[in-house]
Amino acid sequence: MRRSHHMALGYATLQAGGEKGSNMPLNEDDKAELVAYLDGELDESATQAVEAKIAADPDASAELDALKQTWGMLDYLPKSSPSPNFTNRTMERLTLEKVGGSKTMPMPWQGLGWLGALGWSMAVVSALGVGYLTMAYGFKPTPIPEPLPDPDAVVLAQHADWLEQLRQREPQAFQAIKSAPSASAKLTLINERRDFELIAAQPPSVRDQWDKLGREGKVQFLAKLRAEEREKHEQWVLAKRFWKELEGKKEIPCRRADYPGGKVKDYVENYLMPYLSAEEKTQLTNAEGRWPDYPRTLVEIASKRPSALPTPNTPREFALLPMPVQQRFKIEPKKPGGKPKLIKPLDNFKGPNFASHVVEIGLSTNKLPFGHEYLACNTNTLLVPMREFVDDKLMPAVKDHPADLRRFTDSEGKWPDYPLTIQELAKKYKLDPPWHYLPEPERWRWDAYRNLNCKSWGSEVAKEKKAP
Repeated sequence: MRRSHHMALGYATLQAGGEKGSNMPLNEDDKAELVAYLDGELDESATQAVEAKIAADPDASAELDALKQTWGMLDYLPKSSPSPNFTNRTMERLTLEKVGGSKTMPMPWQGLGWLGALGWSMAVVSALGVGYLTMAYGFKPTPIPEPLPDPDAVVLAQHADWLEQLRQREPQAFQAIKSAPSASAKLTLINERRDFELIAAQPPSVRDQWDKLGREGKVQFLAKLRAEEREKHEQWVLAKRFWKELEGKKEIPCRRADYPGGKVKDYVENYLMPYLSAEEKTQLTNAEGRWPDYPRTLVEIASKRPSALPTPNTPREFALLPMPVQQRFKIEPKKPGGKPKLIKPLDNFKGPNFASHVVEIGLSTNKLPFGHEYLACNTNTLLVPMREFVDDKLMPAVKDHPADLRRFTDSEGKWPDYPLTIQELAKKYKLDPPWHYLPEPERWRWDAYRNLNCKSWGSEVAKEKKAP
């Protein structure tokens, strides 16, 4: 069963019951997805799906907190001081690959003998027969499940940039890792080598300190060094991305009031701040007045809450709606001093399905869209980037899959069905929906503050060199 299906089940629980989906325990796929999320290995669509799951499910949130507490020790296995003869020792595992031979891809039946060739031919005829039955009689064979990913390929892909650098720098060490007998053996060699390189790059005083530490002390020491390295790397990435502004001494906003035009301030105050936790509010307050801290923190928090998707703090009564949305449902009194009335008795609705009622009434009274993709329920409530995504990417992907197309069509006009269906289908077809999370994205370059955990400095430099 795909992970996306498990995510859908969690969302379905939230939607149907109005609660946070806490009745559904996390399975192994969910936990594996949380690990991949922490490791920065998910694409944008999958990241948003996981963040929505974390926000809506206390079990997922608790599991994430537990993973964070031990994350430093998960990446770096306990070991003694890196051995100076690492390359020589790992070379003992090296299996030399023969170079040469024909580059022509062999046909499937070559080398099988006449019996194997006959079997292959029968398989082809069988496949043609199944195709004929499908077309003539609507016969549908049982679908073949997708193959599980190769563990070795997953390990190598996770460290692809670093391994490429190692291949160019020390091809023998690279080949030793590549030839290790299993994924766990490869990962052990990779971690050992990367730890060795990190310590070797430190000044003598730090290396002396390392040598005096015990086993557990070295684990913690490595975790601290890695955290410092990530922080320096992220600062370097931001400096590169905003080099023109910094070089020209252009002032970059670092408070919500610094963004002219009022759109950012309005969004943060009405659509974001009321729904943040006390900890998140403190993070934003502490970052005020500092660049890149404030925009980076703002993006980190806001990107977890795309306006269209449900959150644990989705309003459950009229007074909790953003003020601009409240104003849409009010009728100003004809007499001076009178009290505004609501178009519909929304104050009679309270509870987990309140937002769904707001959307239904908004549709029937032509009060949609609410702006900022808030409670989006159809194409008209999406902003241009998401409309283009649905028309140009999502629809072409699902048009030949009637069940998925029907899912999308049935979700239109409903919230949270509509945005969650888009999210699930996008994940299924490996697409990246550009959900709105802060206004004026092109002007303020919000995405430049994201995805700072690039797999290597080299890849980021290459991107910058290619940029116009």
